[in-house]
Amino acid sequence: MFLIKVDRIRALVLCTLWGRIELDEMRRFDTEFGDALTCLQGRNIRINADFRGLKPVAPQIAEILRRRQEHALDCGATKIAEVADSEVLSLQLTRIARESGADRITRRFPTDLAARVWLLDDQA
Repeated sequence: MFLIKVDRIRALVLCTLWGRIELDEMRRFDTEFGDALTCLQGRNIRINADFRGLKPVAPQIAEILRRRQEHALDCGATKIAEVADSEVLSLQLTRIARESGADRITRRFPTDLAARVWLLDDQA
């Protein structure tokens, strides 16, 4: 399952993925997330990705995440904060960020609050 919210004032995209994501659902997420990024294109976009409760993902799902991270960079993403509670998923996310080139703007946090503080701090 997933949830996406956009804060247009702060150019912030909040996305939450949890459970086991099937390919059809991931394609819907991809479309909605892409639309959210496009509506903020050209601004300093910040992404808060909450992956707590998400099961490790299949290669096709990882590829969609990688492509979407590349798109986020193209749209102007400057910070990506991830919250994950699975070591296996964290390893997958690290690889995805490295392959997309988003690793230079991505940080992982133990809590949503810590992620939010970093995202909204213009000095960090």
